[in-house]
Amino acid sequence: MSYLQNKKERNKKIYIIASISIVVVLVLIYRKPVFGGIARGVHYVFAPLFSGASNMDSSVESWRERKRTKAYLVSENIRLSEEIARLNLEVQSVNEHQKEIDSLRELLGRVSYPQEVVLADIIVRPGVSLYDTIIVNTGKDTNIRQGAVVKAYGVIPIGYVSDVYENSSRVTLYSAPGVKTDGIVELNSLWTTLVGRGGGGFEINLPQNVVFTEGMRVIVPGESHELLATAEKIISDPRDPGQTILLSSPVNIHELTQVFIVK
Repeated sequence: MSYLQNKKERNKKIYIIASISIVVVLVLIYRKPVFGGIARGVHYVFAPLFSGASNMDSSVESWRERKRTKAYLVSENIRLSEEIARLNLEVQSVNEHQKEIDSLRELLGRVSYPQEVVLADIIVRPGVSLYDTIIVNTGKDTNIRQGAVVKAYGVIPIGYVSDVYENSSRVTLYSAPGVKTDGIVELNSLWTTLVGRGGGGFEINLPQNVVFTEGMRVIVPGESHELLATAEKIISDPRDPGQTILLSSPVNIHELTQVFIVK
């Protein structure tokens, strides 16, 4: 027991002496000019290690930043490509509508009017006014009469004046629900009656044996041959003696800003 205790005390003294020696050596290295070279050598050996570690941290952060930037650029490129595709579709649709309007305007420029007409601005459209009706900014002040025919682009009948006020008039569209309008099937000169369904739509009821196909046109009776509607769908059942033809007006009333009123 005495021997082990003496050994522990010797080891403890050796540890203390070694620690003090290391501290003394370090102090001498950094404070004595004689050891300046050693201090610089130590700094020269270890400084690049610390610098390299710092540079490595910076490189890792830079790589992460480039990765984040690349992911953002890829995402933004996809978004912009989708936006360009959507805009191209919108431009194509606008161009198609513009071609239709230009052709109608060209036709309008070639039309002569045997009757006196009044050009009126639309001030209230369907959805705001009741049912399939519009309000225009002319009335008794320009001698508009009730029942006068109203045309889009001057050549397509779309309705009639149903009410006349001092400075405005109400126009009921031929497509208004329940409104009946006489017409002639252009291909075979068959007289028929269009019944309004609302929203620019019509229907015709004919016997099953009358040939009627999609795309056939119904025009105004008389010499003008103005277009009223075009067939879009045929509803037919062999068990039924009749057939129903669904038609639509060639004019989108929501795109109109003006109409012609025949006085």
